[in-house]
Amino acid sequence: PPPATAANPAPAPVDAAPAAPVVDDAARVRSVVEKYQAAYDRLDAGLVHDVWPGVNEAALARAFDGLQSQTLTFRACDVQLRGAATATVLCTGSTRYVPNIGSREPHVESLAWTFTLRKRANDEWQIESARAER
Repeated sequence: PPPATAANPAPAPVDAAPAAPVVDDAARVRSVVEKYQAAYDRLDAGLVHDVWPGVNEAALARAFDGLQSQTLTFRACDVQLRGAATATVLCTGSTRYVPNIGSREPHVESLAWTFTLRKRANDEWQIESARAER
């Protein structure tokens, strides 16, 4: 190759370091809420505990034992990231459940859920609190 001159500058060095992957925290937060939803649909207190370590797993398991089935439907969820490590998710929807005792007719209630999540040191999000209100 010809020597570098003012008219023919040397090519700029190429940075060989790969770009850091882009982390979509809003998508990760949504994924945790979806896992919560799936765990409730399966009546699986252990799976709920996986995404919400602070839940009283024994009490939740007892509550699930009283149900034949349950389905949570989130019609809309609004993810609000607060800084780098906190998020609030507001969901509207309904719960449909059939108790083990009494009427086998499904009960349907419109609810609004509020989730607070925190990012852990390993960059995984977990639910810190969950509240459902009529």
